[in-house]
Amino acid sequence: MEEQQDIGPISMNLSGCINSCAHHHIANIGILGLNKSQVDHYQITLCGRQGTDSQLGKNLGPAIAEAELPFAVCTIFDVYRKYRKVEESLIEVVDRIGLEPFKEALYPEKNL
Repeated sequence: MEEQQDIGPISMNLSGCINSCAHHHIANIGILGLNKSQVDHYQITLCGRQGTDSQLGKNLGPAIAEAELPFAVCTIFDVYRKYRKVEESLIEVVDRIGLEPFKEALYPEKNL
């Protein structure tokens, strides 16, 4: 509970169907379930938002295996906490620093 309060309000939506019923593309953290070679994977988008400043989330990289999803979400939160200023939301951090620090943390093998 303490960690959740520290992170603050964040929308996170997971869609598992082609119709995108959960609207993952407009969540702060969007997760789209995919089936690759009969194995569940998840595509992660970041920085979607609703309202007067609405925008679609941006793709962070290749889909990740189901077993890696909890670690990926924790990694996103770790990067957010590392770079945020006092009272700064996830959206504000991403707008300020961009996606690269999140991509580097999620896909370190791509940075060799």
